Amino acid sequence: MPEIRDYEPRAALDGGPDGLTAIRGLLATAGPYLNSGGAILIEIGAGQGLAALALAHGHFPQAQIVLRKDYGGLDRLLVVETGAGHL
Repeated sequence: MPEIRDYEPRAALDGGPDGLTAIRGLLATAGPYLNSGGAILIEIGAGQGLAALALAHGHFPQAQIVLRKDYGGLDRLLVVETGAGHL
């Protein structure tokens, strides 16, 4: 739709063949920036929950990783936490 296509960045609209290209890149490069006790929060598309969860576990095997649902009950937020404290 033009009202979306004309105002959203291309990267927000084209996630690659599986829709996870940006998420894969964020997780692959976040490690050096994530302090102990820190967190990464990534908005995901409906239906990407299990794949995003698997990617996060691959990059951060010691982290607390959960999916949060939106008000419609769909997986919407990937939360990766290191150290104490949970969102």
